[in-house]
Amino acid sequence: MICPICGMAYIKESNSDRKVHTKYHDTFENGYKSKRYKREQIIWEEGQHRISLINNRSNYNEIERASKVAIMGYDDSEFMSRPFDNNELFNPERTVIVFLLHEEDRIFGTLVIEKAKLVFKMSWEEYDLVKPTREIKDGRFYWSGRFIWVHKKYRGKGFGKLLIIKALEYMKLQPDQFAYSSPFTDSGVALARKISPMVLKTD
Repeated sequence: MICPICGMAYIKESNSDRKVHTKYHDTFENGYKSKRYKREQIIWEEGQHRISLINNRSNYNEIERASKVAIMGYDDSEFMSRPFDNNELFNPERTVIVFLLHEEDRIFGTLVIEKAKLVFKMSWEEYDLVKPTREIKDGRFYWSGRFIWVHKKYRGKGFGKLLIIKALEYMKLQPDQFAYSSPFTDSGVALARKISPMVLKTD
């Protein structure tokens, strides 16, 4: 049968299939369940919520967990390619950092950022009018948001904005120093407008 809520196909008469479905269904409805790791690198914490950081110094379990959450987000979004590959975290020429948003033993959001050198600048008015962009040619690298996702249960509560703002604070960046990877989704544009006065985008 196919679950009408999570969409998973499983054999109802099979104990193993039912167990797999129960776990998948719970994740689909409530976010990725995971205990708190002792060595999590926490960049922000308040009450039952916290944000952890995963980079090339994180252990295998943390990287694998971040990858599973990213796949959840990919399956639940319009994103056309996988948010990140585990090997990218160890590639010195393609610096990638992942942030995870937790609520106690649930992970319900992720932000993937990367270093980019080809960056274009425009106003939101120019973006709306689809006007030509201006390449920034200052020889610098810019941190760019490649992918952001918040579980449907937690949307509309400001968690996407919180995730970006706290990541920027940790990276010591102002909103106008942070770029966004295109193409943009409608929800991504709406979120970026709330944070950044100008558009810095990478192709």
